Amino acid sequence: MDVEALRRAKALALAEQLREEANTPTNESLEREREARRAALDKRRATRERELARKLQEVAAAAERDRADEQSGDAASAAAAALIDDYRARIGAKIRQRVVLPPDLRGNPEATYEVSLLPSGEVVEVRLRKSSGIPTYDAAVERAILAAQPLPVPDDPELFGTHFRHFLSNFRPKE
Repeated sequence: MDVEALRRAKALALAEQLREEANTPTNESLEREREARRAALDKRRATRERELARKLQEVAAAAERDRADEQSGDAASAAAAALIDDYRARIGAKIRQRVVLPPDLRGNPEATYEVSLLPSGEVVEVRLRKSSGIPTYDAAVERAILAAQPLPVPDDPELFGTHFRHFLSNFRPKE
């Protein structure tokens, strides 16, 4: 009986071992599982890289649009500044043509005036902001401002309102 029990024990052990081997994947199936996991991981990585590349393209495109907008804005502001400078030069030239310099004027004194205009270029008010120190020259410039009306102003209401409704102008006899 001992032999019989021993045989049964061996048979049970062998059956148990066979069951364990059947439940335990072989090296080949383990390798297939690893490959499948690697493939899934590589696929997720590739998807993530494509998504990041797409987002990077969107950011670059947005930056390019911003840069183009900024450049067009800079060009527009440069054009507006040139237009403002042009009208200021026209106004100054029209006034300077009418200044009658006092005969006893010496040096190159500067007088600063604040001028208020209507959209038609008519002068509403002239105020001396900084005297040249020579009352006859100051009075000659003020007369010239009033005599030069209507002053040339831009047709654009916004440009007129921000830069020409009220503005300061400096006058020197030798400019």
